[in-house]
Amino acid sequence: MYDYWVEKARGRPLPDRKDLGSRGNRRQPSSSSIIEAIGDKPRYRFRLLGTEVVAALGFNPTNQFIDESYEEEGVIFLGGLLAEVCAKARPLYAASAFKVGEEGMSTERLLLPFSVAGGEAKQIVVAQTFDWERRTCTLYELARRNPDRMDTIQRLRE
Repeated sequence: MYDYWVEKARGRPLPDRKDLGSRGNRRQPSSSSIIEAIGDKPRYRFRLLGTEVVAALGFNPTNQFIDESYEEEGVIFLGGLLAEVCAKARPLYAASAFKVGEEGMSTERLLLPFSVAGGEAKQIVVAQTFDWERRTCTLYELARRNPDRMDTIQRLRE
């Protein structure tokens, strides 16, 4: 996915949103999302979510802002990642691990910024994986019950 993003940028700082579907009728992968930055002091809205993302979350926040869908800690974490990706117009990798008793999950995210009409980064494609250990709840529930989550962040294209 990162190589595809670099290819579509064609030497520009970032590709345009219209470049995303230019390989014919590419379907959105079920483990990806598109998030939009709305406004001068952006709020972030879920534009599209794949079925695996919705199943992992346990709800469908399509067309909702992150501050309407997540609790404060999640808004701070995800909002911070999205703000950095938009402000710096460069991809970011983030991994999180949650463990409560016998339940556990790790998720990896690749956040890829896209411009709209050649301007600033206004859309972020998030490709995400989910690896469960004894799944009995949703990612959202597990994150709420886990005060000791571990996060790793790597900035790409310095």
